[in-house]
Amino acid sequence: LWYGALLSNPVTLAANIVDNALRTLWAIPVRFLAIGMGDVRFQESMELLYGFKEGWQEAWQYTANAFQTGQSQFGAAGKVPTPRIPAVTAQSAAFQLGVAEDSLLAHGIGLLGTYSRGMGRFLLATDELFRVVNYRMELHSQSMRQALQEGHTGTALANRVTGLMQTPDPALVGKASRFAQYQTLAQPLAQEGRAFESLGKIASKVVEASNEVPWLKIFVPFVNTPFNIVSQAAEHSPLGLLSSNVRRAVVAGGEEGAIARAKMTLGSMTMGLFALLAAEGHVTGGKPNDPKMAATWERLGIEPYSIKVGGTYYSCRRLDAVCMPLGLAADFVQMAKEWDTATLEKIAGASLGAIWNN
Repeated sequence: LWYGALLSNPVTLAANIVDNALRTLWAIPVRFLAIGMGDVRFQESMELLYGFKEGWQEAWQYTANAFQTGQSQFGAAGKVPTPRIPAVTAQSAAFQLGVAEDSLLAHGIGLLGTYSRGMGRFLLATDELFRVVNYRMELHSQSMRQALQEGHTGTALANRVTGLMQTPDPALVGKASRFAQYQTLAQPLAQEGRAFESLGKIASKVVEASNEVPWLKIFVPFVNTPFNIVSQAAEHSPLGLLSSNVRRAVVAGGEEGAIARAKMTLGSMTMGLFALLAAEGHVTGGKPNDPKMAATWERLGIEPYSIKVGGTYYSCRRLDAVCMPLGLAADFVQMAKEWDTATLEKIAGASLGAIWNN
């Protein structure tokens, strides 16, 4: 019921759909950019794109099933824990309050529970839609990769890819499933080899503690999704080098290293564009620390972390895929305006030292 109350706003559900769509689309240029950065071939990237086209029909079937059952076919944790047994019903309310099941109070509480579960299931179903699409994208790409590595060409190559898609190896299924979880912010916190694995293990301890002491969920209702949002934003910027696993992948090369480089390159290019827009006042970061500048913002109707369209600023805070790199770039521009050169040089030096030491 608590999770349903937090996520019952239709705007939140719509923002989740748009954010998932943006993350799915973003994976396509990343994979094409990776072609020139390591062991990723053009055919693999084309298969990723083809998987995006072909995955939707199957995705809708899985989406309907997830909404009906409240369970993901991938066995992945959703953004909201969905219990198998409804906890808030007219029957449970009648038992707890000592009233009749057909009383107005019991029915009212039962309807509230149904609404709450419906919101959680809708969120799970929309995540399932994009999870299936991303799964198909990566399965197509990995099938092509394996077929190429086996030395197939021409008709034999096409037949081998089709065969792998119909009966994929467990290794291919595992890679595609992990990619789908990553893309929909459902990546396990303590997953071995993930970016910022050490911090993820600490975050997983917080989740375990909240499971042991349920009232802690009032203060930390969500851990997995926010952590994955921040982690992925860092991976798509030079901050990704703060993760030892990302640095290891970059140095080792291969497919994983090429994709890691592509993420940082494309993310940095996008942040550079946002920084230029921020310098011209078209996008904004956090509210200025300077009281006079903050007052000017309020007078002009400037919203923090927003995009200027015409003469109006529209907040993008709910769209993490866009707002995270936009906010980082705009905040750096804002700091450059407010801080002196010596302070900025110290921050840059400390950041480089942290990357070197870790």
